[in-house]
Amino acid sequence: DYHQKFAQAERQIKRLSPDQFPQLPKPLVAKLKVKGCMIPQTYAGLKPHNVIQGMFAKKGQHDWAVLCSSGGISSIVVFWDGPAGCPKDTLEPVQDLVYLQGLMQGIVYSRMIRTATKKTILQYYKGSPTDHDGITHSFLEKGSSAYYCHKGELLVLQGGD
Repeated sequence: DYHQKFAQAERQIKRLSPDQFPQLPKPLVAKLKVKGCMIPQTYAGLKPHNVIQGMFAKKGQHDWAVLCSSGGISSIVVFWDGPAGCPKDTLEPVQDLVYLQGLMQGIVYSRMIRTATKKTILQYYKGSPTDHDGITHSFLEKGSSAYYCHKGELLVLQGGD
């Protein structure tokens, strides 16, 4: 049955513990563990992914973002490293099941976050000066969007399909 296959695939999503990311600062690992976060892995990545660092609020401020899966729901959790962050720190809570798709490899998990560089942000958001990074949120093989903190407001910029 179709629904059973997807339910089984959801249970089989590879999820890594936050302490399997040595680049992640220890205080953030502890916060993620308290939240019950595991970091889901897509079919596309060979090395651990869905933990990113960038200047998401402003130039010179080093923030972190993690795709946190807990109880079958994943959210992008942002750790602002200073007061200039946008008001939200939890983005896009969605059931993991939604990011499953059937490909040649079978039913696979396909949600990924990456650091969107200034160049990428300009592709999404033409005409606005930018001096810092954003967060690209992708449904692999389907489409993407980017979150960009602009003057204390979090903009959602539509990307390519």
